[in-house]
Amino acid sequence: MLCAGQALRSDRPGRRGSRTAEMTDFAERFELLRRRFVERAGEDADAIESAARATDWTVVRDIAHSLSGRAGMFGFPALSDAARMIETAVDRGDPTQAPRAASFALVSDLRKLA
Repeated sequence: MLCAGQALRSDRPGRRGSRTAEMTDFAERFELLRRRFVERAGEDADAIESAARATDWTVVRDIAHSLSGRAGMFGFPALSDAARMIETAVDRGDPTQAPRAASFALVSDLRKLA
């Protein structure tokens, strides 16, 4: 166990081994993943739109489930909530047009992000 002020050690070459360096490394990697999420938003929008038009709710649900977690983690709570709503509607077997309408609304929001 580390004591206060004790540096973390790293076996990876080129690492300073300090907690600050590791946190900086984490922040840089997290930001890279966040940028990838934003860059991929258009692809996610295309996939949801295509599946919703084909009424393939299993695919819509799977994409919405993935988006819900990723959007929330990367600081897009409205996208996360919209995706979760779609996921829940599909899981409940919602017979209305709600999943379809929500899917197209989510597509619109994703395209704005991309």
